[in-house]
Amino acid sequence: MLFRKYLCFKAILYATEPWLKNIYDDNPLSPKQFPLMKMLNYNFIFYPTVMLLFIISAAFKPGEGLNKIPVNSEPAICWDEQRKLDWSDFKATRKPTGKIAAAISTCGFGFEATEENHRLVSLQVFVKFYPEKSWKNPAHQTEAVLAHEQLHFDITELMGRKFFQEILDMKQKGKLSRRNIKKVYERIEKEHGELQVLYDKQTNHSLNTKLQSWWDQYLASQLIKTASFSNYHKLPI
Repeated sequence: MLFRKYLCFKAILYATEPWLKNIYDDNPLSPKQFPLMKMLNYNFIFYPTVMLLFIISAAFKPGEGLNKIPVNSEPAICWDEQRKLDWSDFKATRKPTGKIAAAISTCGFGFEATEENHRLVSLQVFVKFYPEKSWKNPAHQTEAVLAHEQLHFDITELMGRKFFQEILDMKQKGKLSRRNIKKVYERIEKEHGELQVLYDKQTNHSLNTKLQSWWDQYLASQLIKTASFSNYHKLPI
């Protein structure tokens, strides 16, 4: 039996997750006036419907935030340290409605697992960017905006590694099961949304260059620290 789990958000605001609050408080450039909000709503779904993170980067106004986008089988780009996003990767042609945006990125992390006789026999984690659901505004194809979008993808990679790290820990403790994987996934899924929202809010979608620089350095350091968990593509059970 093959089952899949994908990232899915309806609406999430910055919450009081302890590790995320530490990032917020330790940020020397962080505006402290941001309200602490509870997570509004999130859910999950198994295939064939895929729920992805939908990120709007505003040119001059804040975007709409996170929305769910149903996708079936679409071309995707797996995260690769040597393969950065390019404007040609934003292939959606339909202009989004709502506030003017510089770019829209669609990316997500999830897993595929094979289960036989109620026992997991294989597990694969993935982090992907979906070009056909990602849009660019021709008037704002700057290096700064593209770098901002890349960091959204990098944040997703970081959370994919965090998920894989906890899977390995469960495996070592003999607690690897579909139920436990689901619980861990839902928690990290929540943290991922909070971090993405915080990133956009602090950087004002790349317009706050000082905070953008802080986030660039922070993500670079975190990806170095978690490099040992980047080989998540296939986990022997």
